[in-house]
Amino acid sequence: MTIAKIHLFITWFVLILLTLVSFFADVLIKNYVFFVLLAMVVVFIKGQLIVDVFMALKTAPKKWRLILLSYVMIVPIIISLIYML
Repeated sequence: MTIAKIHLFITWFVLILLTLVSFFADVLIKNYVFFVLLAMVVVFIKGQLIVDVFMALKTAPKKWRLILLSYVMIVPIIISLIYML
């Protein structure tokens, strides 16, 4: 296996683990605000991994990477604020 394939596999594995964390957090965490914040952090980490690794924007012009990363930050914040109100 090449280094690139190993990196893709590790990223995929981390995405699966983060999905499982958010799935089991619903059962384990009773504090609603903490659950929403945890879900927001998980969404941001997953979005950043997808943008950097699978979309290969880590080496792209900063403008494109920042646009997609800001989307990954802004949308969960808006959704979290809606659910917390």
